[in-house]
Amino acid sequence: MRDEEDKAAPHVTVGDHSAAGKLPLYKLAPWLIVGFLVLAELRSADVVPHVAVGPMAAVANLLTIVSIAALGLGTDIKVVAKAGMGVTAAVALSLLTLGAISIGLIRLLGIA
Repeated sequence: MRDEEDKAAPHVTVGDHSAAGKLPLYKLAPWLIVGFLVLAELRSADVVPHVAVGPMAAVANLLTIVSIAALGLGTDIKVVAKAGMGVTAAVALSLLTLGAISIGLIRLLGIA
């Protein structure tokens, strides 16, 4: 079906381990996760000034919106259409279910 042949990713090869057979940290966990855990620990340890928490939360919300928009803008509609109605229906149903669960929990817990 495809004309091009599969090639191994250059970073996934035999012998690509550091000394003593241990994987380096950047291959065990994405930097996003490591950064999140470090920042969460700093916040829990009260290292982050309370004055900075509000602006940091606003920036985090903005960056979340930008990243979600980037995911949407990077979606190829033609590829999604080729997936077929079964896949599209399953995705739509799962999104509706997640939305209903979220709204139900928000109302149950009295968050909003």
